[in-house]
Amino acid sequence: MTLGTVADYPTEAAVRKAAEAFLLKLNSETPTTVVPRFEAVIDRFVAEEFPDRHSTRMSYRSNVENHIRPKWKDYPLDRVKAAAVEQWLKQLNLAPRTRTHIRSLMHAMFEAAQR
Repeated sequence: MTLGTVADYPTEAAVRKAAEAFLLKLNSETPTTVVPRFEAVIDRFVAEEFPDRHSTRMSYRSNVENHIRPKWKDYPLDRVKAAAVEQWLKQLNLAPRTRTHIRSLMHAMFEAAQR
């Protein structure tokens, strides 16, 4: 599988980071001892689970790129705990409804990762 060009991924670390989402899919049938970062879950969710409706897709994309990815992308999946997410959501300077949407989106990501 081709992930991109050398210009897209200039270092081995960049290639490994990009490959995590694909490895999740490939290894879905066999258990793995490597714990992926949450960014791999985000990438897989964006690629496979985003809704078809344009307005919903744009809302999801905004929440992912502006809030979820910057905070959680480098965390190993097993270190993203409900209590930590709840505390983070409380600290966001956003409307309660927006925080609820972000929480629901993260829940959907975990459900997709679990599948």
